[in-house]
Parts: sequence; structure tokens; C-alpha cells
Amino acid sequence: SIGGAQFGFPGDIRFLGELGQGPLPLDRPHQLKLYGNYAVTDNLGIGVAFNGSSGKPLTPMAANPNYGNGGEIPLGPRGSGIETIDGFKTRTPFEYQVDLQGSYNIRFGDRRVTLLADAFNLLNLRRTVDYNAWSDLVFETPNPDFGTPTSQLVAGPAFQAPFALRVGARFEW
Repeated sequence: SIGGAQFGFPGDIRFLGELGQGPLPLDRPHQLKLYGNYAVTDNLGIGVAFNGSSGKPLTPMAANPNYGNGGEIPLGPRGSGIETIDGFKTRTPFEYQVDLQGSYNIRFGDRRVTLLADAFNLLNLRRTVDYNAWSDLVFETPNPDFGTPTSQLVAGPAFQAPFALRVGARFEW
């Protein structure tokens, strides 16, 4: 067999070339986006948004033995899954959130002030959006964070952003 096994390397480069086999790294087969707005009065408006999507597929990745970079050689077929701190998973959890928006207009003749408020992640959901799938940091250096809710691509824990409130005012003249 070709690949890493005959040389004592983890992973097999042939998994990268599996055309049509397994989901691509950012595959999200289910997406649902619903938006609605309602003008309660001429001055008051409210809006709600729902965004949901399937989790991304997880593929274990080893370091490249030739130049040491982590996360380059697959240890299994695309989307084959990894052992996480939450158990074995082939995808990250389904992600969704509800957002709310409100606006109120105050008129001063031909001028207007609009007061705005946006509430993001209204339900304050805090689920994992990515797991660290790199088995090695560099060649032959095990990754102590393998399977934890962290990412090698984004700094810090990979959790859904918590509830956030944004307020503002818009002046028109």
C-alpha cells in the first residue's frame, strides 16, 4: 500500500483524493433561514429571525511528516468522525439561533430619530460549533486538545456566541 503506513507515518494521503466519497469539510446539507418583520404602528416595528444549519463533518487529521504542519493528512475517510469529549461524533451539533429586532421612530417635523435594538441569540444557546480534529500539533507531537471544543483555525474555544444586545439611534433629516 502507498500512503503513510509503509513509512511508519500516521494517516494516508489517498483519503484526500477520494472523489465523491464522503462530505466535504464545510458540507452543511440542511439550512433553514426564516425572517419576518411586522409594523405594529407607523412608528413601531419588530422583527424576528431564525437561522439553523447542520453541523460540519469531522475528519481526523495528522501532521504532514515532510514539513511538520498539523492538520494536513487524513487519518480516515472524509467525515469518518473523531472521538470528542462529548463522545464519538461524525458531525458537529445542529446549530440554530433566534434573533429579535425592534425599532421606534420619533418624528420632529421633517426630521426623524429611529431608536433601534437588536438581540442576538435570544435563547442564549451555548453549543459547540467545532472540535479540534488535529491528532498532531506537528509531526510526532500529539495534540493534547484533540477532540475538545477548540479549533486550530480560530483562537479560543469554539462555542456559539452568547446572547448579545445592540442598541442604537439613527438620525434622518
